[in-house]
Amino acid sequence: MNTKFSALTLATLILAFTSKAVEVEYQDTKVLLEDGDIKSFQFIDMNSDNRPDIVWLTNGGEVKYKLQDNNALVNFDSLAGTSWLLLEDHESETKRKKLEFTTEAGLITILSSGKFYPINNKSVTESGVITFCTDLPDGMNYSGCKRIYKITEKLPNMLKGIDLYSGDTWTATKLIR
Repeated sequence: MNTKFSALTLATLILAFTSKAVEVEYQDTKVLLEDGDIKSFQFIDMNSDNRPDIVWLTNGGEVKYKLQDNNALVNFDSLAGTSWLLLEDHESETKRKKLEFTTEAGLITILSSGKFYPINNKSVTESGVITFCTDLPDGMNYSGCKRIYKITEKLPNMLKGIDLYSGDTWTATKLIR
């Protein structure tokens, strides 16, 4: 019996046997479903909130689901192409702004004045915290990143956050196009 090995296959085998072992660490397990009557299950984002929800089929043929806690990382890709009405609680008044995300960044429009500011310096931390900022005229000096917005919670059709410049909290509702 004549057996041929390619150089790539041989290199893969050698690498597999000479690789150092890696110790894998696991977190503590958690109970996702209390119901023991499970025939099959699947993780699906049921409500477009970027969270893995659990859908399962019982042995009796009944379909059940459980929405998960917000443990998924949010990114700007999931916000691109969306528009939001942002209501910012500022002292005794509510500021209304339109927030538009694009694949590059976006735009914030102050609805009372029509002034608009491009979104720049967007960032997402490893823990999923999203921040973005806008220019803010300060006399003759324009700063590239003065008013910083932080998204603290992302729901299916709502964003909540804080304006780190003023300390004001805000809520944004998704606009349907």
